[in-house]
Amino acid sequence: DFFYSTGGLHWTTSNWFQTQYVCTWTGIQCNTDELVTSISLPSNNLVGEIPASLLSNLSCLGSLTFDNNLLGGAIPLCGVNSTLSLVSIVNNRFTDISNLLLCPQINTIYAAQNALSSFPQIDGAAPSSVALLVLSDNNITGAP
Repeated sequence: DFFYSTGGLHWTTSNWFQTQYVCTWTGIQCNTDELVTSISLPSNNLVGEIPASLLSNLSCLGSLTFDNNLLGGAIPLCGVNSTLSLVSIVNNRFTDISNLLLCPQINTIYAAQNALSSFPQIDGAAPSSVALLVLSDNNITGAP
C-alpha cells in the first residue's frame, strides 16, 4: 500500500518486493523479532500521500524519515498502540501534521519546509508528549 501510494515504481533507490523478507528492503530496520522499527527513505522521490495503513499497521514503528521528497496532504492517525516517537518530514509538501500530536509516544517532529499554514491543533485531545517540534520555513500565521 505505502509503496504504490508514494510512487514506489519511480523511487530513486528501491529493492522492495525483490524478496519477501521486509527487513532487507531499502530504508527498513527491524528488531530481533523481525518487526519493522524504522523507515528511512530521504531524498528518494517519494510522491503522494502517506496511507493510513502505514501508521496503523506497524505497531513497533519508532521512527519515520522522509526528508526531501514530494509527499503531501495530511499525516494519517497513529494506531492507539503506536510506538512512533520520531518523525522527520523536512522539505516535503505536508499541509497538516496535527495527527502526529495524537501519537501516544511521539516526542520529536521535524516538519520544516513544508506547506503548513497553521500551527498543528489537537482540540479536545489529551496534551501531546512532543518535546521538540520544528516548523521553520512554513507559511504559518498566528500563534498557537
